[in-house]
Amino acid sequence: RTPGAPSGKQITATDLGKYPPVDRVLHKMREKSRKGTLERPLKALDRAVVMAHKTGDKEMMLEAHFDLAVYWEKHEEAEAVVKNLRLAVELITVMRGGKLHVTIEDVAALARVLEVRGKLSQVQELYADLLRGKILALGEHSALLHQPR
Repeated sequence: RTPGAPSGKQITATDLGKYPPVDRVLHKMREKSRKGTLERPLKALDRAVVMAHKTGDKEMMLEAHFDLAVYWEKHEEAEAVVKNLRLAVELITVMRGGKLHVTIEDVAALARVLEVRGKLSQVQELYADLLRGKILALGEHSALLHQPR
């Protein structure tokens, strides 16, 4: 669910433009999944990564890494899926302005893949790293850590 979106209502392009880039990409990926339009040829996906690098478009890069992860998941290439999701999480961290602002939803796809592969220690480390980043940014005894969103 896109933060701030009315439940059960379609989000317009204008409304979507108001959201942070990471949330826009996550929303687009959910829509692609819902509509079944995720599959693109590998060559097109690779071109999207190259174009994103050339233009410096982080939003395009994030979408390309998610698209590649979906492509490789359909082709049962677990290492490529994990690699692209890790790159996506790193990019999300930069785009959100640090681990303080990264949400559980942002790392959920990577955590799910690691869990399915039986890499539970890596899932724990992923969440611990996220929490460590928040503690370093806010301080160990910050009331902000304990407030629900």
